[in-house]
Amino acid sequence: MSDERRYYESIRRRAKRAQERLRATLEQSRLATARDKRTNKRCAARDSSETRLGRDRHGSRSSERAGELGEDRRMGVAPNPIQDPDAER
Repeated sequence: MSDERRYYESIRRRAKRAQERLRATLEQSRLATARDKRTNKRCAARDSSETRLGRDRHGSRSSERAGELGEDRRMGVAPNPIQDPDAER
């Protein structure tokens, strides 16, 4: 085989390997894109169902806490002080 023919054969082999790598990369990209679309659809469905239920993203309570709203505390009532054992009764 002549040097020129070997040279062109090596170029063809390199080009073929490059095409195969590109094909594999494109297939991986296509699969990743499809997976991302499925994930985005699931996230959107979850977020919309949470919105319908009146929930925020991270739990079932609103962003205001019960202590701020006064739901779990009686407002204006002092807590029971701890009495000393030698205090008069």
